Amino acid sequence: MAVLEEKMNAFNRIVTTLLLLILIPIVTIALLAPREAIELVQNGLENLHGLVDSSPSGLQMLIRIVAALLIDVLLVLVLYLDLRRPSPTSVRVQRARGSEAQIALDSVSDRLVYHVDRLSGVLNVVPVVTPHRGGVKILLEIDMAADEDVPACIDEIVEVTRRVVEQDMGLKLKGKPKLNLRTVQRPGSVAFAATWDDDLRQASADASREQDQMVSPEDAWAQSYTVESELEDTQTDDQGPIVESE
Repeated sequence: MAVLEEKMNAFNRIVTTLLLLILIPIVTIALLAPREAIELVQNGLENLHGLVDSSPSGLQMLIRIVAALLIDVLLVLVLYLDLRRPSPTSVRVQRARGSEAQIALDSVSDRLVYHVDRLSGVLNVVPVVTPHRGGVKILLEIDMAADEDVPACIDEIVEVTRRVVEQDMGLKLKGKPKLNLRTVQRPGSVAFAATWDDDLRQASADASREQDQMVSPEDAWAQSYTVESELEDTQTDDQGPIVESE
């Protein structure tokens, strides 16, 4: 987003510079020689009118419509990107006295991660800080240990979040903090180790089964030789007793 804004600012500077370079000689000539300037514009319009009248109406009209649509879309896109409000990256500190201070949203996120991640039941936390009318809205994506008391952990997380945002950082918290919880097994716990052992046993059993199904070239040759020998014996038996004639 920042790269796009920088490119748009550079584009706006280039367009502004070109327009000024074009307008400076036009305004100078129009003020110093208004009659000649009007005649020049009139001749240009007459030539353009004659060119339009002499052109065929079928393909030329289609090309004009397509060109007009493309140019309009491009101009509307440039206008939208120029008038669009950039996403704020900081928020004003409410408790700053005698001055106006701004604090980066990334700093709020880092402070929340530092304090909330230290709580006993929290395994991982990803905060989303959104500025809203002079304050901030907080959304916390949290991985919580499955063996913890969920309501008690929620109360503790909310209390720490309010203290960090309002007291430590002097910001205004808009609404209640929103929490998206996901309970997972704590690394090193008995349930986690049992699940890990089950996965290992299943993987070992699958590997052993695949290894048993694989046949080495020597075994394949031995099986083929045995089958051929059995077929030869069967064919010999089918021929019956051999009778020799005198």
